This record gives sequence, structure tokens and C-alpha cells, in this order.
Amino acid sequence: MSRHKNASLEQTLDTVRLEEVWQKGINPGRLSVPRKCLQVVKRALENVARSPLTALATLVTMSTSLLVFSLLCVFIENTNRVLAEIQSSVPMRVYIVDGADEQEIAELRQIIESSNLVDQVKFINKQEALKEFQASLGSYSSLLEGLDQENPLPESFEVRFKSEIAGSSELQSFINLVSASPAVDAVHINRGLFDRLDTVISSARKFGVLAVILMLGITAFVIAITILLAVYSHREEISIMQLVGATRLFVRAPYLVEGVLQGLLAGVLAIGLCHLLVIGLNSLMFNSPLLNVLFVRIEPLTWIYSAAVVLLGGVIGLTGSYLAVRQVEYE
Repeated sequence: MSRHKNASLEQTLDTVRLEEVWQKGINPGRLSVPRKCLQVVKRALENVARSPLTALATLVTMSTSLLVFSLLCVFIENTNRVLAEIQSSVPMRVYIVDGADEQEIAELRQIIESSNLVDQVKFINKQEALKEFQASLGSYSSLLEGLDQENPLPESFEVRFKSEIAGSSELQSFINLVSASPAVDAVHINRGLFDRLDTVISSARKFGVLAVILMLGITAFVIAITILLAVYSHREEISIMQLVGATRLFVRAPYLVEGVLQGLLAGVLAIGLCHLLVIGLNSLMFNSPLLNVLFVRIEPLTWIYSAAVVLLGGVIGLTGSYLAVRQVEYE
């Protein structure tokens, strides 16, 4: 009988302790909104302090996943940039009809320069055209001796495009516009090379989109599993809070905040490491006698992409924490 009374007393004391915890810290109804927020953040930091190794492992996993995702974005962006620069380096020659007056030539130049596709325009007179032709013949340039007096080569404009040129359809519209000028005799550009590069760029962009989507899915899955394992270690605490009547929002809030903070921090670390790797790779390629020949500067992610990766970490951290806590609650 005495043993039964002692057990009943211990159970009553446990209930009192739980009620004290509920009244002092867990019951959100007695707190103002700012204090509720501070309490949620405090409990999130306490979760990290109680399980530092778990929190560190989660942060490392999230940072690594976002770093791989960032490096993939760097590779895709730089590949598209290099291909676009190669395509824009294909020059276009606009040959001027003999006898065109200065006003017609000036109007033609204005038409060319007014296009948002054009980066540079260079006027080549007859003498410069002859010198270029002689240089292209090399040792056979002597065959052109005597043409200085009666130079049959036409004047022309050499047009260089911006790397943002959309593709073959936009180029054709520009050619049609220029060809309509009465001062134009002919327009020449290596369309075969330009169109092949356009096809390669289009394929590379489609591959890039698919690769980013696939990598994003893998990154989200890995981070979600990692967060689930971390939250699962707090399942007893979650069960106790449910027993004393804590609301779902109040139970979940600290873990959601923890997930967001870890995701944002992981994103910052990933972007920082990504930038350091890009700087190191550029330095390695520039200083290496073998790689310097093929050196192409690798551009890091822009601040917009960097901010997007950081925000992505926060969103994945929030979503992963929500799903993890929900899974633990229903077990």
C-alpha cells in the first residue's frame, strides 16, 4: 500500500513539474509576440547547443550539397558565356557599292550602330582592304603589286556583335535591315559556323536547365534526409511537449527556425567556398605554363545568383525541417 502511495506521489510530482515547465516557458498564450519570437529563437539555439555534433554534421552536409550545386551553376554559366563569346567573334562584312557618297555611307553606319546586337563597327577603306588582302596572301602578296593605282576592292564595314545576340533569327533580321540600304553591295558572314554555334548554345542551355533541376532535386533530398535525422534525435522532447498540450506551431517553430538559420548559413559558406575555388582555379590556370595557353577566365557567380543560393538554402532548410518535425509528430 505504501509502495502504491509513493508511486502515486511521484506521478503527481512529475505532473506538477510538467505543469511548471508549461506555465514558465512552454505556454505561449501568456507571452507577447516579440517575446514569443525571442523564445522560439532561444529554443532553436538551445537545440543546437544540446546537440553540437548533430548540428555541425547537418551544416556540413547542407554546405557541401549547396557547394556542388553552386559549382554546377558556375560551370553552366561560364560554358554559355564562352560559347556566346565565340559566336559573337564571328565577324560580318558589309560591302559598300562603288560610287556611294559620304551621306549614304554615314546613314548606313548609323543603321548598323543603332542595332542593340552590334558591339563594334570599323570602316575599312580601299587601301586598308588591299593591305588586309596582301597580309592574307603571305608570301604570295607580290601577286597584287600594281593594284595601288587601280584598287578594285570595295570599301566596307566590319561588324562585331555582342555576346548577348539571340541567335540566327535575330541575325537574319539584322542582315535584312542592313541589306535594304542603297549603299550596300553585299553582306557576308560565315552563316554555317554561326548557325552551328547557335545550335550548340541552344543545346547547352537546355542541358544546363535539366542539370540544374536534377541537381536541385538531389540537393533538396540530401538536405531533407539530413534534417530528418537531426530532428529525430529530439523526438522525446517533441513527445513531451505534445503531452503537456503545446500547440503544433509552438512545437515546430524552434526546429523551423533552426532549419532556416542552418540553411542560410550553409548557403553563405557554400558561396564563399565557391568563390575561393574559382579564384584558386583562375590563379592555377594563369600561372601554369601548360594551362596558360588554354586560359579562359572563369567568372564567379553574380551577386544575384549568390543571393539566390543563400535563399535556396533557407527555403530547403525550412521545408526539410517542417517535413521532418511532421514525420516525427505522427510516429
